[in-house]
Amino acid sequence: MNEESRFGVDSENIEFDVADATDITFYMTGTGTETATVKYLNKGSLACKFQVRPDKAIGIVQIQNKVYRNPVSVSTAGASRTMRRDFNVLVLRTTTTNTNIKLWVD
Repeated sequence: MNEESRFGVDSENIEFDVADATDITFYMTGTGTETATVKYLNKGSLACKFQVRPDKAIGIVQIQNKVYRNPVSVSTAGASRTMRRDFNVLVLRTTTTNTNIKLWVD
């Protein structure tokens, strides 16, 4: 039995390119029609932590119901965060065109 199944973890990893400077909304659970700005990870469970690594600086705009007054800056070095509560919604903002984002959620 691997570590993930032993602890009930349902991780997801996604890499994608964003053509425009825009907000991208990620839903951890559920399914739907994906667009350039809406992604469904269909994890099967809410997320409790994430790691994001863009090739250009981006911002974290929202986690669950918390919309940040000033987006949290994420450089190309990346960022990771463990939340006190599980979350379903994550919103990232690209500030330049043609940004590659790698996102891992657990």
